[in-house]
Amino acid sequence: IVLSRLSVEDSIVIGVGHVDETDLSSNALPVQIDLSGEPNTLQLLERVEHAVAVAAARLSVKVDGNTIPAEKTDIAPYQAAFYSHNGLSQSPADYVSVECDLEVHLLQDKENAAVSIYYATALFNKETVERYAGYLKAVLANMVANGGHSVTTFDIMSPVEKTLLLETWNKTATEFPADHCIHQLFEQRVEKAPNNVAVIHGEHVLTYLELNCRANGLARQFVEADPKAPVERQAFIAKDSAAVLLVTDVKTEIPSLLNLPVLRIDADNLPSLEINVGSLRPSTSAQDTAYIMYTSGSTGLPKGVMVSHCGIARLVINNGFTDIGPDDSVAFSTNPSFDPSTFDVWAALVNGARMVIIDNDTYLDAHRLAEALSHYQ
Repeated sequence: IVLSRLSVEDSIVIGVGHVDETDLSSNALPVQIDLSGEPNTLQLLERVEHAVAVAAARLSVKVDGNTIPAEKTDIAPYQAAFYSHNGLSQSPADYVSVECDLEVHLLQDKENAAVSIYYATALFNKETVERYAGYLKAVLANMVANGGHSVTTFDIMSPVEKTLLLETWNKTATEFPADHCIHQLFEQRVEKAPNNVAVIHGEHVLTYLELNCRANGLARQFVEADPKAPVERQAFIAKDSAAVLLVTDVKTEIPSLLNLPVLRIDADNLPSLEINVGSLRPSTSAQDTAYIMYTSGSTGLPKGVMVSHCGIARLVINNGFTDIGPDDSVAFSTNPSFDPSTFDVWAALVNGARMVIIDNDTYLDAHRLAEALSHYQ
């Protein structure tokens, strides 16, 4: 049961051996035990008894060593073994040689029984094996107290370990501005450091103030669409999201199937950035949808996932796995229609960092990508 829990497998192969006072050899039979179907204690014991009998019946089978491929002879048939010792006493030992990764030895006489666990020190440490021993003790207690229940329901973790896994290690909650929209968080950075670099694309550089001016001149809710995607996918996304306008550059060809008004932006000939276009004050909340991201549609039609403002903030601010600040650069190398692009963009812009746009040709060339990352780090 313990091995099944640790390996997440219903079929377990262990070595089973018996040692008594007249035979001190420790040869073990590989026994396959089936734990599928949620057996109770009695049912599992019957399965084990049957499996041992089947294995024992094969003792008389002679195997010609020449029929076993040479490359297979060093592969152990099992990694764990159980031995039963009758009439033997237990004594401490500093070091014991083991024949497999993990060995459980039951020593018993007419009045007492004791269990010892030996292990390969190259694979396990003392603390791990002590934890396994605790699992075994819990299993035995459950077999006695809850024998009529399925063995899959046995609770084998100690209260201390359960608290560690479910509470101590799971204390991942951190504070973040859950009541702010993503554009508000960006605008806070604009106010704090308007002249800091926000975006780098080749030789083109925009400060936070300049980027904010351009963004306010084109402030709309958006749905990312990959211009390289199949036309049918683009048309589906446009229809499904009820898009009313398509914004693109001056070069991209727009398929007629999209049937949408098109606004083309010439990034090289925008109005002067000396005019400070004030920030908009849309009536949106942090729980409102910031954008819609579409799945690949591999299981049918693409499905639109509505991503909230606070969801983006949770991803990129005080997230517990990365700390990004004004001295950092973030590579924007992901296709904008792919959800990781959310992190590439907003992890930089709401934390005051620089977003470095990596074009597709550079991204697909390992040498050029390495040079770009080294240059902008």
